[in-house]
Amino acid sequence: MSLVKKWSEYRLGDLSRIRRGASPRPISNPAWFAEKGPGWIRISDVTKTEGKLTQTEQRLSPEGVKRSVPVHPGQVIMSICATIGEPIEIGIEACIHDGFVVFDQHEHCLDKRFLIHHLRKTQSFFKGQGQTGTQANLNTGIVAQSPIQLPPLAEQRRIAEILDTLDEAIRQTEALLAKLQQMKQGLLHDLLTRGIGADGALRPPHEEVPALYKDSPLGKIPKDWTVGRLEDFLTNLIDYRGKTPNKTNHGIPLITARNVRMGFIDPEPKEYIAASAYTHWMTRGIPSPGDVLFTMEAPLGHAAFFPQEKVALAQRIVTLVPNRSKVADKFLLWLVLWHGSQTRIYRYSTGSTVLGIKQSVLRKILFQFPTIAEGLCISDILAKASCKIEQEQEELQKLRSLKAGLMEDLLTGRVRVPVVEEGEG
Repeated sequence: MSLVKKWSEYRLGDLSRIRRGASPRPISNPAWFAEKGPGWIRISDVTKTEGKLTQTEQRLSPEGVKRSVPVHPGQVIMSICATIGEPIEIGIEACIHDGFVVFDQHEHCLDKRFLIHHLRKTQSFFKGQGQTGTQANLNTGIVAQSPIQLPPLAEQRRIAEILDTLDEAIRQTEALLAKLQQMKQGLLHDLLTRGIGADGALRPPHEEVPALYKDSPLGKIPKDWTVGRLEDFLTNLIDYRGKTPNKTNHGIPLITARNVRMGFIDPEPKEYIAASAYTHWMTRGIPSPGDVLFTMEAPLGHAAFFPQEKVALAQRIVTLVPNRSKVADKFLLWLVLWHGSQTRIYRYSTGSTVLGIKQSVLRKILFQFPTIAEGLCISDILAKASCKIEQEQEELQKLRSLKAGLMEDLLTGRVRVPVVEEGEG
């Protein structure tokens, strides 16, 4: 095993030929496209692909190919316009437009998988170098002059292998999370439309036993349920409108609308306010654990429980404080997350570019509520279903943090990876 050979610093253009794509003009001319032929790569093809790009939404005709830049399986491309710094390995015969560059003629000194991981690590640098116009873009000169720390090829391949393994673990965890979320949505729909019978099981559907249901302004609901305005089931709705407080590097965590997801608080991005500003900022009311945070816009309709720890809340978030003499503890969160409720909320939203809802409108929206006892049963079932999701979310966060740390260590040579060099026993 060897660590003798040192890393060296180069410019990307010293190691690889870097060429910009080209677009047939005018791009609206259907003569450039065909049902069969090389793929026409767009940024949407890249951003929705994991690993290797093997399909595109569009294909080029022979005339379109002549006016573009062909790329081949095994080559690496990177976006340099609008969405800057997204690299991908090509897995099909295709062409790139002028929003991409292709790297080639580097096989003797630069491993393609190592290159991809380097480009991902360097994405923030490239974004900072983007030339602004109607949209940010890079040119090949900026890419070619960007620095890269380079170990010997054998070590490059070993580093890429480690990071690829982590990427695969992240993809598998994301896929499992998506499946669990889908299963939870199905359970949520059944529980919020049929509820739990006296035997502790889901009620049969209305079509099977109509006597268990009644008509309501929201359609068929279980007989013991009621329909009412949201405000009728709240003791308070705390609104944090106003200027966002000055941010600090540490202090009290600030929860913004970007942190509130569908059922959980995402710790990223981390923002803080000074501890001395907390009391002044939260004068409209400090929620309790179990109260529901709800985003009024950007994004609209995300909700999560107020956390156990001390946090401050930014504008665009309201806190729904349930009246626990009318609605079961923690049931309100599941109700607003259900897609049927989300549809109603969006129906009353306004805005062309950014959708939002007025507090006065949100208060008046009708929702269906079970008895407190039944609501507690529903909440318990959904809490158990959420437990596995939370565990997988924590695992995903750990994997992402591990990868971020390893990229910083392995792609800079801070931590060396022993490899067996050719000729070593």
